[in-house]
Amino acid sequence: MLSYLKMRNDSLEFLLNSKILFQSCASMLLGAIACVLVMPISTVLLAKMSKIKNIEKGENEI
Repeated sequence: MLSYLKMRNDSLEFLLNSKILFQSCASMLLGAIACVLVMPISTVLLAKMSKIKNIEKGENEI
């Protein structure tokens, strides 16, 4: 992306204020946040589902 803008011979101010740069950074940031949050959320949900299944079956918790 930066190489594309640099090939057009744009100034540094244009690069920093460009919509393409903002969209790319925003999508990377949202992707990183999603990756970080997936594991803890899924762990909590699976633990709760497992606990509910054990209670329904009448099994003792380990």
